[in-house]
Amino acid sequence: MWGGTKTYIVSIGINKYKNSNIKLAKSISDSIEVVTTFSKNCKNSISYTMQNGTKGDILEELKRLSKLLHQR
Repeated sequence: MWGGTKTYIVSIGINKYKNSNIKLAKSISDSIEVVTTFSKNCKNSISYTMQNGTKGDILEELKRLSKLLHQR
Protein backbone atom coordinates (compact mmCIF):
# COMPACT_ATOMS: atom_id res chain seq x y z
CA MET A 1 0.00 0.00 0.00
CA TRP A 2 1.20 3.48 -0.85
CA GLY A 3 1.22 6.44 1.50
CA GLY A 4 -0.99 7.40 4.39
CA THR A 5 -2.39 10.60 2.93
CA LYS A 6 -5.47 10.89 0.78
CA THR A 7 -4.96 10.30 -2.94
CA TYR A 8 -7.26 11.98 -5.44
CA ILE A 9 -7.62 10.48 -8.90
CA VAL A 10 -9.41 12.11 -11.82
CA SER A 11 -9.43 9.78 -14.79
CA ILE A 12 -10.79 10.78 -18.19
CA GLY A 13 -11.11 8.31 -21.03
CA ILE A 14 -12.19 9.51 -24.46
CA ASN A 15 -12.59 6.96 -27.23
CA LYS A 16 -14.39 9.21 -29.71
CA TYR A 17 -13.43 12.83 -30.29
CA LYS A 18 -16.07 15.20 -31.63
CA ASN A 19 -15.41 16.34 -35.21
CA SER A 20 -12.36 14.13 -35.56
CA ASN A 21 -11.26 10.95 -37.23
CA ILE A 22 -9.36 10.00 -34.08
CA LYS A 23 -10.82 6.89 -32.51
CA LEU A 24 -9.08 5.28 -29.57
CA ALA A 25 -10.33 1.78 -28.81
CA LYS A 26 -8.90 1.40 -25.30
CA SER A 27 -8.82 4.88 -23.78
CA ILE A 28 -11.83 4.34 -21.52
CA SER A 29 -10.76 0.87 -20.38
CA ASP A 30 -7.22 2.15 -19.74
CA SER A 31 -8.64 5.01 -17.69
CA ILE A 32 -10.67 2.60 -15.59
CA GLU A 33 -7.63 0.35 -15.10
CA VAL A 34 -5.56 3.31 -13.80
CA VAL A 35 -8.26 4.11 -11.22
CA THR A 36 -8.56 0.45 -10.22
CA THR A 37 -4.80 0.10 -9.74
CA PHE A 38 -4.50 3.24 -7.62
CA SER A 39 -7.60 2.37 -5.59
CA LYS A 40 -6.19 -1.05 -4.73
CA ASN A 41 -2.81 0.34 -3.72
CA CYS A 42 -3.72 3.53 -1.86
CA LYS A 43 -5.14 3.45 1.65
CA ASN A 44 -7.28 6.56 1.22
CA SER A 45 -8.23 7.19 -2.37
CA ILE A 46 -11.08 9.11 -3.92
CA SER A 47 -11.58 8.57 -7.62
CA TYR A 48 -13.78 9.83 -10.39
CA THR A 49 -13.86 8.42 -13.90
CA MET A 50 -15.42 10.27 -16.82
CA GLN A 51 -16.11 8.51 -20.09
CA ASN A 52 -16.28 10.44 -23.38
CA GLY A 53 -16.71 13.77 -21.58
CA THR A 54 -16.67 17.02 -23.50
CA LYS A 55 -14.33 19.89 -22.65
CA GLY A 56 -17.23 21.58 -20.86
CA ASP A 57 -18.01 18.41 -18.88
CA ILE A 58 -14.38 18.09 -17.82
CA LEU A 59 -14.08 21.74 -16.75
CA GLU A 60 -17.35 21.57 -14.78
CA GLU A 61 -16.23 18.42 -12.96
CA LEU A 62 -12.84 19.95 -12.11
CA LYS A 63 -14.62 23.03 -10.69
CA ARG A 64 -16.91 20.79 -8.63
CA LEU A 65 -13.99 18.77 -7.29
CA SER A 66 -12.01 21.94 -6.51
CA LYS A 67 -14.89 23.33 -4.44
CA LEU A 68 -15.23 20.00 -2.65
CA LEU A 69 -11.53 19.92 -1.76
CA HIS A 70 -11.50 23.50 -0.51
CA GLN A 71 -14.42 22.75 1.84
CA ARG A 72 -12.33 20.22 3.75
